[in-house]
Amino acid sequence: MSEPLNLQLVQSKDLEEIKDALKHLKEENEAWLSTSEACKLIGMERRTLYRYRMKGLLPFARINERVYYKKEDILRYMRKHYLRAEGEQQRQEFFKRQKTEAGKGGKHV
Repeated sequence: MSEPLNLQLVQSKDLEEIKDALKHLKEENEAWLSTSEACKLIGMERRTLYRYRMKGLLPFARINERVYYKKEDILRYMRKHYLRAEGEQQRQEFFKRQKTEAGKGGKHV
């Protein structure tokens, strides 16, 4: 003889809590980007992203043959290298500083 099913009704507030929990999990999972997603995010070619990774400019995770990047790390890198239109002198100083740091073994582009 089979046991009777124990059914419970789910209230709409419970469904909302479940949806919120699933949304939070999805957002955490979306924080990691595949190589193609990272390239689309910043408009960069795969080869350039690969070079940045190999130079240690962008942290990454590797699972088997797949490489993932944290969206937060990519956006931080982009903000760090953001140039405002403040004039030619500031632009030249920025590139001079980058060249000096690269010559010292720094990890900047």
